[in-house]
Amino acid sequence: VADLGSRQGQREERIYLAAELDPALFEGPLAEQVVSHDELDWDEREGVLRAERQRRVGQLVLSREPLKNLDATARS
Repeated sequence: VADLGSRQGQREERIYLAAELDPALFEGPLAEQVVSHDELDWDEREGVLRAERQRRVGQLVLSREPLKNLDATARS
């Protein structure tokens, strides 16, 4: 993403300029940039704990997979 922001009168940010990215790059030449991260988040609206394993490059999430069978330590 080369240009991101909001314009006058808009509430949400939008992408104005971007280039296509081949996800296969992160399986080969850029694999060392990928980090696995476990994300736990409480969903206030539904009253449930959301847990997932994310594959990321910086803040870009490449994939998500639900985490099941969390132990009591992870839940507290």
